[in-house]
Amino acid sequence: MPVTGKPQLEIAVHHPPTGLRGFLVIQNEGCGTALGGLRHAPSLSPAEVRRLARTMAQKLACYDLPYGGATGGIVAHPKIPMERAVRIFLGAVAPYLQTRWVAGEDLGTSWDAVVSAYGELQLDPVEVARRCAGIADAPPLPQFSGVTTAIYGEVTGLGVA
Repeated sequence: MPVTGKPQLEIAVHHPPTGLRGFLVIQNEGCGTALGGLRHAPSLSPAEVRRLARTMAQKLACYDLPYGGATGGIVAHPKIPMERAVRIFLGAVAPYLQTRWVAGEDLGTSWDAVVSAYGELQLDPVEVARRCAGIADAPPLPQFSGVTTAIYGEVTGLGVA
């Protein structure tokens, strides 16, 4: 099933104190939520993030999962450690994390960095996805994260598109 058309949402993030830049693209939202990785790379462009979001939407459609596709991208800055860049970026897009995008790891980031940033925002990265899919009695994040990581590894291919 090809995914076509313009993304439902595109935003650019700029954090003036650090100069950090990034992009969030939500191609579509299956049941109201989109899944997709958060990439951290020095030469990331909005066009690349759009392509990755569209590809994620296609992968999820192939698996017949009830989610849409999205991708976040952080332009790597040599003076900002990846973990801090993830916290800054996810903090900037926090309203979307609560309702529209479940971020996972991708090239240049780690699941631990993403989960840590969610924790600092007092959000559960799996809770939005569970609510959306109607899984009311799923285990809490510490037990569920291995399954989530395995799903992301299979569906996203960690950025291999």
